[in-house]
Amino acid sequence: NLIAKVLVIDRATLGEDHPQYIRHMTMLAVTTGKRGDIAAADDLFKQVTDLCIRVFGKDHRDTLSTMIDRATFLTNTRRFDQAEESLRYLLPATRKTFGPTHTVVGNTLERLGRLEFEKRQFADAETHFNDALAIFRQTLGPGNGYTASTLTMLGRTRLELNKPREAELTLRESLESWRLEIGERSIGYAVAQAALGRALALQRQFAVAEAAFL
Repeated sequence: NLIAKVLVIDRATLGEDHPQYIRHMTMLAVTTGKRGDIAAADDLFKQVTDLCIRVFGKDHRDTLSTMIDRATFLTNTRRFDQAEESLRYLLPATRKTFGPTHTVVGNTLERLGRLEFEKRQFADAETHFNDALAIFRQTLGPGNGYTASTLTMLGRTRLELNKPREAELTLRESLESWRLEIGERSIGYAVAQAALGRALALQRQFAVAEAAFL
């Protein structure tokens, strides 16, 4: 693993308290979790979180960013209670440290919305996706992956809330945002397109829905 090798070099040349070493350790924890080695990722996240708190303090930018990554990992491994506890702490902490309209705050809101979506708490998810989207629109604009992804999740949430017309409008905006970001050949675009087909079918626009599915 390249990151693991870089960590060895960082430790020898910079020391474990250096910000670069800590950031690379966070990257290693994230990639280890994505690889499916849950036990190793758990251990790495605990080590790097404790290190961040000791070196930077609990409300430092790097500490909060590492905690957001850990909360995402906990959500992805379906440990919802732990993830929610972390995100509920992180939301006011990121607002205080970064400012209320910073993209990190939007990211925290979006992660909380995804957690609530997984727990089928769709009304709460809609609120948090809307709040995240307001930040991303203001700071990143329409042609950005965060904006596009949040629009897709908001549209899917509105489908679950039986709001097919609102979902349709949201998903059409999502598709345009995906086009601006990376074009139509992406997983994100395909997910939004499939959700749009469902929204149209629920409105009995079957011919148009069929075209969207195809």
